[in-house]
Amino acid sequence: MKKTYVIDLMGCDDSTVFKMDLDETELALIKKIAEKTEELSECRCMPTLHVQEYVEGKWYYGLKKEEK
Repeated sequence: MKKTYVIDLMGCDDSTVFKMDLDETELALIKKIAEKTEELSECRCMPTLHVQEYVEGKWYYGLKKEEK
């Protein structure tokens, strides 16, 4: 069963934020990639990937209105 997640590719001066429906296998891969970006980031300006389960009504920084 797929759930909706907010995915955030965050850099020093900008970010890309969007919602995506993922099943458990897809989520595991995204989390693995997110961990690797954190591990290899040498400064806070290097983009890192973050994923969290979407909660209806919660405000997410950078999530465009049409994505909500």
